[in-house]
This record gives sequence, C-alpha cells and structure tokens, in this order.
Amino acid sequence: MIREMHMRVKPQNNYARIAFFVFFFLTFAVFGVSYALESYRGLLQLGAMCCLVTAILLYTKFIAPIYQYDILLDVNDVPVFTVCQTTGRRMTTLCRVELADIRTADILTREQRKAQKADPSVRHYVYTPSLFPATVCVVRVEGRHERAQLLLEGTQEFASFLLEQAELARQICHTTEETDE
Repeated sequence: MIREMHMRVKPQNNYARIAFFVFFFLTFAVFGVSYALESYRGLLQLGAMCCLVTAILLYTKFIAPIYQYDILLDVNDVPVFTVCQTTGRRMTTLCRVELADIRTADILTREQRKAQKADPSVRHYVYTPSLFPATVCVVRVEGRHERAQLLLEGTQEFASFLLEQAELARQICHTTEETDE
C-alpha cells in the first residue's frame, strides 16, 4: 500500500536572505552616491537598478516561495510524486512524476555533484529553496517521454522513503499490467 506523504521544505542555509539584504541595501547606497557624483550619475543608477533586479530575483526565487514535496494518489489511483510551490495564496504544481518512473534517489554533497559529468540527454530541474545547498537529493526519473534529474532538498530518510514507495509503485504497476493481459 502506497503511503501518502506531505513534506514542507525549509532552506538549509540563509545565503539567499543575506544576499537579498546586501543587494537591497547596496541599491540604496549606490542611488545615494549617484546624486553626489554628477559625472557618473547614469552609470551608477544603472548599477543600482541591476542590484535592485538581483534583489527582487533572489526574493521571488528563494525567499518568498514555500516548497512542498508530496506523494499521493491521483484521480486514476496512480501514485505520483509532486513538487508544489506556494507563493502568498497561490499554489503552483511545478513537477508531477509517476512514482513508478523514479529510478534512484541519492543524497549528494556539493563536491560530489561537481565531480559528476552532466549527461546532455537528461533534463535537470532544480526545486530547492536554498541558494547553494550543502546537500541535495538527486532523483533520477525515466518516463515514457523523457529522462530527467530532479534536485530536491531532503534527508537520507526522505530519499530512502521515496525509493521504497517508488519500488512499491512499480510492483503495483507490474501486477496491474499482468492482470490486464
């Protein structure tokens, strides 16, 4: 029996918050300096706008959203793994994968990920609420139409539970295919 799971993910570090505040305050500092220096005013204001855009991007990508990983049954009783993002009152499903299509779930450090060769035929999706997380859960998915690699934040227990449920889903799919024949 597939066990449903709902997990809200908290960031591993505060790098995004620190970078946001640095760029936000740097925006005001550079705007203030631009009024004192007439000869470089346009260039400084352009730099301040770049700092402001960077701060806004950091906020919308890493600080405002809340990520949630779910294992649940869809309307056809097919077990699926979903990644949802909640920003304010709006909830968006970013990823929906059949649980039986998950092949591996490994916990890797930043150094181990850098040492890996990237396969160009595999699509990479990053669903982490942290900027530069120390460890990530790399989930490899092989569906009918594409091969993908999902980068999630999770513990070893999360990875083993996900693999256990994926194996159970493959067994269920295999038995339903045999009964259909």
